[in-house]
Amino acid sequence: IRYPFYMYKAPLFEWLRYNAFIVLYPIGFVAEMRCWYGLIQLLVADWNLYEPILFKLSASSVGGFEFDISLHKWSTFMFYLTPIVGAYLYWSMLLQRSKNKKKKSIKTD
Repeated sequence: IRYPFYMYKAPLFEWLRYNAFIVLYPIGFVAEMRCWYGLIQLLVADWNLYEPILFKLSASSVGGFEFDISLHKWSTFMFYLTPIVGAYLYWSMLLQRSKNKKKKSIKTD
């Protein structure tokens, strides 16, 4: 919706750009969370890949700490991060929508 809006500047695309997200964003965030949840379930139950290491960070010169991220930990982190990022993106689109409405009301006055 964004690119046709920039290309054509038609009122229909402008209306869609600032209103369609109200329905589409929550659907997208729920779908993304469902994908992360499905991956977590697959890693734990079906494949028994609870701890495949994505990357490992260790520094023996700094007290010998070791830090590793597994696919399961990363997926769980992203699962819980999605609603936070989603709320921020939704809020920013609501702000853009209100700014657009204010601009239109000033132009018509």
